[in-house]
Amino acid sequence: MMDEHGFNHIQTREDAERHAASKGIALTARDWEEIERREHALRASRKNDLNTAGGFTDRFVSNYLVLLEAIERASEVLFTLIRAVILAFGIPLALILLLIVEQQRVVHGLMLFEGNRSLASFGAWAIVLLNLVLEFTIEYVEVTNGYVPDSGSRFSLRIWFNKFMYFIGATENWTPQILSPANRYRQLLRLVTFTILALALAGSMKDVIAELTGPWYQALANILLNSDLMLITTWIGGLLFAAVAVMSVQGLARYIAVRCVEIIEQMEKKTTINTQPVDTSSVAIQYILSKVAKVEAKQNVSSNGASPFLVRED
Repeated sequence: MMDEHGFNHIQTREDAERHAASKGIALTARDWEEIERREHALRASRKNDLNTAGGFTDRFVSNYLVLLEAIERASEVLFTLIRAVILAFGIPLALILLLIVEQQRVVHGLMLFEGNRSLASFGAWAIVLLNLVLEFTIEYVEVTNGYVPDSGSRFSLRIWFNKFMYFIGATENWTPQILSPANRYRQLLRLVTFTILALALAGSMKDVIAELTGPWYQALANILLNSDLMLITTWIGGLLFAAVAVMSVQGLARYIAVRCVEIIEQMEKKTTINTQPVDTSSVAIQYILSKVAKVEAKQNVSSNGASPFLVRED
């Protein structure tokens, strides 16, 4: 810190206190009260800077710009309100409805090998909720470990070939690719997704499967070759419906998980900014240096034979 007295070695309040002590000057309780009063005044002045800065013209221009900004924001209120309502209530509601529909489709598939409907319903809820929980778990694990997944790219045979060459280790300068810390949960999620789709498809084919006899391979060939258009449409529609339900639940769950992480990070940043104290150490440093200068000036006047009362110490 460099001030008018040339004390360029003083950077903190402790440096100023040591400097005063080296001069034989002890700070009294009154001095500390005065320092605290000045620090409080500095904090208060920071809050009133916008109201006190400049004259009437500056305040008018500032208020006019605020008015223009308010008018511009008001034109966007309707759109932002609709978006907020959809995101805040529409997505959770859609997620709940999809979970119910998905659970009912899985129940039909479980009833193929589970005669107790209550147990099949319980198992369907378990696997559907597991699909939802895994999405939240993957997002939480990857965020807490600082993992950033690779951005997706459009499929091409060249990309597929490069991945295949990496798999067999035939590429030049081969280096291992780092897996996600949530890779275990991702593998489990893929298994759960496949299971839900298989159970949903089997549930829609339950009546036809019960009527077929003979070896399984002949039954599958009979389904593929002898099914009429109505059955094919029913099975394809059931599979697509189950796929939409499963993928939608996963997508909405991931969106909610990402938003939760973003909201928590924003709240932590705002808390850090709001609780960060105002640096008032310069007030104490200036006060202490001013006291040292006044005491030294008083001592110099006394040594020169002048009246010490001509120098007033606040």
